[in-house]
Amino acid sequence: MVYWCYGDTTYRVNSGVAIAPSIALRKSIDNGVAYGMKYIEIYHTDVLNLPTVVNYAHIALALSQAGTAQDVEDDSETDILGQDANDG
Repeated sequence: MVYWCYGDTTYRVNSGVAIAPSIALRKSIDNGVAYGMKYIEIYHTDVLNLPTVVNYAHIALALSQAGTAQDVEDDSETDILGQDANDG
Protein backbone atom coordinates (compact mmCIF):
# COMPACT_ATOMS: atom_id res chain seq x y z
CA MET A 1 0.00 0.00 0.00
CA VAL A 2 1.24 3.47 -0.78
CA TYR A 3 -1.44 5.24 1.25
CA TRP A 4 -4.24 4.47 3.67
CA CYS A 5 -7.87 4.11 2.57
CA TYR A 6 -9.93 4.76 5.70
CA GLY A 7 -10.49 8.44 6.37
CA ASP A 8 -8.67 9.67 3.27
CA THR A 9 -10.85 12.45 1.87
CA THR A 10 -8.51 12.89 -1.12
CA TYR A 11 -9.12 9.29 -2.35
CA ARG A 12 -5.44 9.05 -3.23
CA VAL A 13 -5.51 5.27 -3.77
CA ASN A 14 -8.25 5.74 -6.38
CA SER A 15 -6.65 8.62 -8.30
CA GLY A 16 -8.81 11.20 -6.55
CA VAL A 17 -12.12 9.57 -7.48
CA ALA A 18 -14.50 9.04 -4.54
CA ILE A 19 -14.76 5.40 -3.44
CA ALA A 20 -15.73 3.57 -0.26
CA PRO A 21 -12.62 2.80 1.84
CA SER A 22 -13.41 -0.92 1.99
CA ILE A 23 -13.72 -1.14 -1.80
CA ALA A 24 -10.50 0.83 -2.31
CA LEU A 25 -8.58 -1.47 0.03
CA ARG A 26 -10.05 -4.62 -1.54
CA LYS A 27 -9.09 -3.42 -5.01
CA SER A 28 -5.56 -2.74 -3.77
CA ILE A 29 -5.40 -6.22 -2.26
CA ASP A 30 -6.71 -7.78 -5.46
CA ASN A 31 -4.06 -5.90 -7.45
CA GLY A 32 -1.34 -7.14 -5.11
CA VAL A 33 -2.54 -10.73 -5.37
CA ALA A 34 -2.78 -10.44 -9.17
CA TYR A 35 0.85 -9.29 -9.26
CA GLY A 36 1.89 -12.28 -7.17
CA MET A 37 2.80 -10.37 -4.03
CA LYS A 38 3.76 -12.61 -1.11
CA TYR A 39 2.69 -10.03 1.47
CA ILE A 40 0.90 -6.70 1.56
CA GLU A 41 1.58 -3.99 4.12
CA ILE A 42 -1.65 -2.35 5.27
CA TYR A 43 -1.73 0.92 7.19
CA HIS A 44 -2.61 0.77 10.87
CA THR A 45 -5.71 2.94 10.42
CA ASP A 46 -7.05 0.51 7.80
CA VAL A 47 -6.28 -2.49 10.01
CA LEU A 48 -8.23 -0.93 12.89
CA ASN A 49 -11.19 0.30 10.87
CA LEU A 50 -11.53 -2.28 8.08
CA PRO A 51 -11.01 -5.64 9.81
CA THR A 52 -13.20 -7.59 7.38
CA VAL A 53 -11.09 -6.42 4.46
CA VAL A 54 -7.89 -7.24 6.35
CA ASN A 55 -9.26 -10.76 6.88
CA TYR A 56 -10.00 -10.87 3.14
CA ALA A 57 -6.35 -9.97 2.48
CA HIS A 58 -5.14 -12.74 4.76
CA ILE A 59 -7.28 -15.35 3.01
CA ALA A 60 -6.56 -14.06 -0.51
CA LEU A 61 -2.81 -14.14 0.06
CA ALA A 62 -2.95 -17.59 1.66
CA LEU A 63 -4.95 -18.97 -1.26
CA SER A 64 -2.70 -17.35 -3.83
CA GLN A 65 0.37 -18.87 -2.16
CA ALA A 66 -1.34 -22.26 -2.23
CA GLY A 67 -2.08 -21.76 -5.92
CA THR A 68 -5.84 -22.09 -5.47
CA ALA A 69 -7.05 -18.50 -5.75
CA GLN A 70 -9.25 -17.63 -8.69
CA ASP A 71 -8.09 -14.86 -10.95
CA VAL A 72 -9.06 -11.66 -9.15
CA GLU A 73 -9.22 -9.77 -12.42
CA ASP A 74 -12.03 -11.90 -13.89
CA ASP A 75 -14.71 -9.16 -13.51
CA SER A 76 -16.98 -11.53 -11.61
CA GLU A 77 -19.40 -10.10 -9.09
CA THR A 78 -18.21 -12.58 -6.46
CA ASP A 79 -14.76 -12.51 -4.91
CA ILE A 80 -12.68 -15.45 -3.67
CA LEU A 81 -14.57 -15.49 -0.37
CA GLY A 82 -17.90 -15.86 -2.15
CA GLN A 83 -18.93 -12.34 -1.13
CA ASP A 84 -20.63 -9.89 -3.43
CA ALA A 85 -17.87 -7.63 -4.72
CA ASN A 86 -20.21 -4.65 -4.46
CA ASP A 87 -20.68 -4.98 -0.70
CA GLY A 88 -19.01 -2.04 1.05
